[in-house]
Amino acid sequence: MKKILIILFTILELSLISYSQVKPKTMLIFSNYCFNDLYSLNHNILGVNNALNRILFADYDKLSRISLFQTSYHLYLNIGFHRVMSEKILLNRYNINASIFPIPINKYYSTYIKNIKKEDINKLKSKNNVDYNRLLIVRDESNYSAIKIIEEEMFKSDLFGKKFSEFYFKYYYIENFLRRMTIIASYATANSDIFSQSKKKINNIATFNNRYMYFVQGLFSTDSIYSPNISKINLTESEKKYLKRIPLFGLINLMSPFILGKRGNEIRKDTYIAVSLGYNLVPFGEQYEQNIWFKNKYLKSRITVKEFACKENKLGLGISLSIFDYAISDRMFANSEMEYWYQPENLMFTDKKFINGLAWRQYISIPLKSNKKIQYDFIAGFSFKTKGYVVGDTETNEAINLFLGVNIK
Repeated sequence: MKKILIILFTILELSLISYSQVKPKTMLIFSNYCFNDLYSLNHNILGVNNALNRILFADYDKLSRISLFQTSYHLYLNIGFHRVMSEKILLNRYNINASIFPIPINKYYSTYIKNIKKEDINKLKSKNNVDYNRLLIVRDESNYSAIKIIEEEMFKSDLFGKKFSEFYFKYYYIENFLRRMTIIASYATANSDIFSQSKKKINNIATFNNRYMYFVQGLFSTDSIYSPNISKINLTESEKKYLKRIPLFGLINLMSPFILGKRGNEIRKDTYIAVSLGYNLVPFGEQYEQNIWFKNKYLKSRITVKEFACKENKLGLGISLSIFDYAISDRMFANSEMEYWYQPENLMFTDKKFINGLAWRQYISIPLKSNKKIQYDFIAGFSFKTKGYVVGDTETNEAINLFLGVNIK
């Protein structure tokens, strides 16, 4: 870890000479799901981080100290807290009480949920196997969603050239880098038994000693029963083979220009295009993702193509189109995202039938008040989806979500 940090700080020092006075946006939203909404959680966690950066570092120029603070904050507080809160949100939906340990300063070097009864987990599994599988991977899902939000903000930024690099490295690079590394490091433990725990302590520490083993077992066997400890000896040969691929494919998350501090390639003046790849586990298998970003003076957009890998090499597909910050009037701007997918009918790894699905998310932004230092925008929006899985959305069934918020620039 020390070598990684030294390399990271060196890249940052070489990349910056002066600093931009542009400040990060603070976006806070609240939906009709109140505090049990993953979409709101993902945006609000980043909003708080941006507010903290804005308060502490807007007029501060010591990069090495900024980087050291941000690294410590994200490693020991922010990312871990985000991960366990996403698990708690899913548990809250089923009225399962759980405590959280949000700081990874313990002998397990990890944040975790605790004090969950074995019967409650088995009830969840029998009632909704999809959400049981999702509980095992939602911490990575929330991390993945946060990365997409950060990179979306960076790509659609109106800064160019050196000013963009200054802004990105000062406020966002550390968090984006560490979140990507956290996902890769987490997937790297999928095939490991090192987290085995004593049954005497199971009620006081993490509910799952290796989430990925439980996850793979749940994919292949929907009628499996949860037990406090699991190891590879509890898995079938097919399950072990599937488990081995997770660390390897997790490395796909290195394939992004943002991890190198770039927005993409400038194909002509003020026109950028970028391609990034992603990999994450979903409740019915795996999702492979290809993002194509395009930006010029008139259009900011992203096309995402997805492949869902299920049992017996069956593939589902998905495609989404996002258009950012387009003007409806002189005082009103909008963001739109439309998505189509072809996913397993019951969102199960073993499903033989696939069905079509759609989602549409829309919000508008209206400037309310501004002065020389701060501008406030009112945000209102909605999302609608049919049955299906969308990364970062709480519901897997048909749902309508309304939200309000504020954007502080």
